[in-house]
Order: sequence, then structure tokens, then C-alpha cells
Amino acid sequence: MQVQPYLLVSDTVLDAVAGPLRRVAEDWCTAWGIPTSSMDFDCKRAWEAQAVCPDASWRAVHSRGDETWWCACTPEWNLQLRHAMFPLGVAEPLQASPTGMADEAADAASEALFESLSGIAQGGTPLAPPAEAWLRGAGVVALRLGLGKQSMYVIVSQAAVSRITQQMGHAAGRLAPLAAVNYLHALRNIPLSLPLEIGRAEVGLGSLMLLGVGDVIRLDTLADRPLTVMGPGGDALFDAYLGLADQKVALEVVRRD
Repeated sequence: MQVQPYLLVSDTVLDAVAGPLRRVAEDWCTAWGIPTSSMDFDCKRAWEAQAVCPDASWRAVHSRGDETWWCACTPEWNLQLRHAMFPLGVAEPLQASPTGMADEAADAASEALFESLSGIAQGGTPLAPPAEAWLRGAGVVALRLGLGKQSMYVIVSQAAVSRITQQMGHAAGRLAPLAAVNYLHALRNIPLSLPLEIGRAEVGLGSLMLLGVGDVIRLDTLADRPLTVMGPGGDALFDAYLGLADQKVALEVVRRD
């Protein structure tokens, strides 16, 4: 049975992943003549993201052992990309060419973006991210690169997240050790109920039914012996003598024998 480790993605890890991938996206914009200001870059934990692409549009590439990168684009992503690469008045002659150069350039740019982000130069296979990739603790990160109302989504597997963060000098999912806790200080103001057992007696049912005012029930506790104060769990805490303090019943704590 294969077990997927539970991995939380902290803000530090998320920043460690987003930083280099953002720089890759900015370099891609420069290389393809797209203003970086026109590109939206969003990096989230996968369970926080909402990728609106149908399953059929996803493809996956695998490399470096168990690393997987998934990519999908909204339906008019390439059209929006073409408009970003070729401003109004420039794209029409290219589009009218026999080979549709504007569309080919947009396709090539889109492929180059995914290859640059994943570091894997291959087309990939049709495959959507598994359902568990979108769950908390999956350790998966989701990127959204937006142009206008169109987006490319890139899902980064747990293995890829771990590799990137280790390269950046962070340990994915590793939490800083907790400081020592002074439990006495932390718990000292919690109220507790302390039962006091005065004594016990065995009384027959018939005698109990005949009890009346003035009858005496003899307990098994000696009059000169301290009483036992019990803790919330039923364990004996200490002995105490019963008395009065400020007109109220009180206890004087004594050492246990």
C-alpha cells in the first residue's frame, strides 16, 4: 500500500515556491515581448485555489523521480496570449498568413511557459490532477498566471514543492520546535472541583426505610482522623481536618501519613 505523507504548506514554504516561479514567469514575459505588468501571478495552496478548467484540458509531465506538474488553460488563453504578443493591427497580417503565424507563436509561447516553470521539455500526457491533490495536507501548490480574463493553471506536486523549497534553503512542512512550556503557570488559573469524602456506612434497605429524625448513622471514619480530599479523577490528593472559617465550613490541609 502506498501512503501519501501529510504535508502542510506554511507561508514560508509558499513564498519559497512562489519566488523562483514568479521570476521564471517574468523572464518568459520579457523573452516573448509581453509586458510583465499585464501578467497576473497568483500562488496558493492547492486546496485554497479554484481551477475552473475542465478535466479534459489538463495534461501532466513527470520527471525527477516522483515529481509531477499539471497544466491547463481556459478556452481562450491562446487567443488572449496572441493579443498580448501582437498588439491590435499587428496580429491580423500574421493570422491571415497561410501558416497562421500568430496562432503558432502563441502556441509556442504557451508551451515555453509551462516548460520553463516545470523545467521539463516534453509535451506531457492528458491527465488531470487527482482528487487528493486538492485536499488539505496534500502539500500541493497551485499557480495561476492570468492575461486579462484568461488563465493558465499549473499544479505543483508535493515532491516538486519539497525540491524547490530545499533548493531555496527551506524544509517543506518542517515546523520550528516549540518553546518549553511552563505547565504550572499555564494551568494555575483553571478551576477544579475537589470532592470531600467524610466517611461511609453500610445500611440495610429496611433500616434506611425506617430512618427518622434523631437517628444516628455511624460512619467508618474516626472522629480524630483527618478527612481525604479527592481530585477530579478520583485520586486522593491530601488529608484535611474539617472546621469553620468566617462562618463557613472549611478545611485545614495536613500532610498525608
